Amino acid sequence: MSHDPPSPSADRGPDQPLLSSSFALEHAPWADLVFHVLAHAERTAALASSLVSPAYVAHAARILGPASGRALGADAALLGELLATHEQLAMVQGLAWLFDGIELARASADRDLAALSANDVSSGALLALLRGAGPAVELLRCAALLEAEAFARLPASELDRAALASALSVTQTAAPSLARHRVGICRALHQRGRVFGPSLLVGAPVPGSGPEIEHFAWQAAHEATVAEVQRAARAGRHVGERAIEHAALVLLGRRARRVRLGDAHARWIAHLAPGARQLEHSPLPPELDELVARLLGR
Repeated sequence: MSHDPPSPSADRGPDQPLLSSSFALEHAPWADLVFHVLAHAERTAALASSLVSPAYVAHAARILGPASGRALGADAALLGELLATHEQLAMVQGLAWLFDGIELARASADRDLAALSANDVSSGALLALLRGAGPAVELLRCAALLEAEAFARLPASELDRAALASALSVTQTAAPSLARHRVGICRALHQRGRVFGPSLLVGAPVPGSGPEIEHFAWQAAHEATVAEVQRAARAGRHVGERAIEHAALVLLGRRARRVRLGDAHARWIAHLAPGARQLEHSPLPPELDELVARLLGR
């Protein structure tokens, strides 16, 4: 499942699409490095916002050796203790968007987040939010920087970008809001995705464990739909993040069936956490049911 880190001002207006049917897919190295660390935080596995991926961790270990042989092992264990709730873990994932690259993150490594200014980061608003995230976000930042040298030895993803771009053009018929987003690739997300404002990130196959290209296109469609529902819900009273996820699952499923992509959508949802299919078909609260109906009618 996905989570949208808090973004008070990052969304563009409805008349400012970033893409249409042509997707320029690029690797997002700083975000990938942050997610690489969180993929090793085994104690967070039960949380809805978890990024733990045994398949990805095993793949990284085959190339880099076990995390226990580097600072990452101890750092990931401590992060698992500090990030005890879904909300805490979701919040610190905003760090993935704080810097536009690993070199920019390194440039401010000698100062705490509290000492940084908006000129040091990609978003002053996000910096202000992360300053309130407690010691875990500083630990995550340090862990990522310490792991950067090892992380750089991982080979580039074997993901077929042309095939993914083609698949995204198909899933966009069920998720028109994909046109608002830049789609980036983060290997450490594996089967998952994340969205923050106009930036939408999806994982990549792990050699020997998949999944297929189609999965990542549907994951991107889901992330875009989460962001769409969240934008629409902001016009009304407060709606919880898990309720937004539920509504996005329902909306994407209905749209997929409407454009005769129901079977492909079902293959994607089968990869998600147990209960996702049941959640998609469970009743929504009346206000969210009305919101979904309104979005379907656009």
